[in-house]
Amino acid sequence: IFVCISEMLRKRCIKWAGEDHKIWCRPNSVDEKVFYVDRKNKYRYRKELTGFNEKDKVLVFIAKFRPTKNQIFLLDVIRFLPEEYKLVIGGPLVDYGPLRERDQNYFDEIVYRFKKYNLENRVKIIRGFIDKVDRYIKMSDVYVFPSYSEGLGTPILESIACGVPVVANRIEGITDWIIKEGESGYLSSLNPEEFALKIQKAIEIPEEKLLKESDRILKNFSTKVIDEEYY
Repeated sequence: IFVCISEMLRKRCIKWAGEDHKIWCRPNSVDEKVFYVDRKNKYRYRKELTGFNEKDKVLVFIAKFRPTKNQIFLLDVIRFLPEEYKLVIGGPLVDYGPLRERDQNYFDEIVYRFKKYNLENRVKIIRGFIDKVDRYIKMSDVYVFPSYSEGLGTPILESIACGVPVVANRIEGITDWIIKEGESGYLSSLNPEEFALKIQKAIEIPEEKLLKESDRILKNFSTKVIDEEYY
C-alpha cells in the first residue's frame, strides 16, 4: 500500500504504478488543539517573538532554509510594500551531508541581500528549529508561501485554521486546491510586485470569511477527522 499526502501525489503514484487500488490519499492532519483562531494573544506573541508592534503588518514564513522554499524571493516582495509591512522568516539549516554547502550558500545569499537592501528594521531572520510554530502563525497578519513545489503545503492548512490568510505561489494541485481566493487568501505568480499586491488584498479579507475558512479546514483536516477516517 502506498499512502500519499495529497491527491496530486496519489495521481502521480497511479501513473507510475499503473493501478490505483493500493494507493491511498491521506492528507497531513491539522492538530485542532494547537492550530485555532487566537486573536487575544496575537500582539503578545508578536512582541515576545519579534519585537514588532500592533501598528505593523506582519508576514511570516517558517520553513527549512533551502532553495526550493524560496525565502529569498520574499526580500524582493517586501520592497514593494509600505514601511509598516514587516517580514519574519525562520527555520533550520542543514549543517551536515551532501546538501550542506548548497543550503549554506543559499542562506548566505539571503543574508547578503538582507543587508544590501537595508532591511534590518523590516525583516527578522531566525536560523534554527522553530518551537511553537503556531504562535508565529497566530501573531501574523498574512502567512506567505513562495515555495517552488510542495507535496501538500501543511502550513497553509495550519494558517487557515488559525484564521490567518495565506498568499502562495500557484502550485497546481496543491495551493490552488487548498486556498479559496478572496476567502482564505490569494494565489500569485512569483512576480514580487504581484505577490505584494496580493498580500495587501489578503489583509482586507473580512474576519467573518477567515473564521468560516478556519471552520472549513478543521471540519475536513483536523486530526480527529483525518485519523478516524484513516483508521
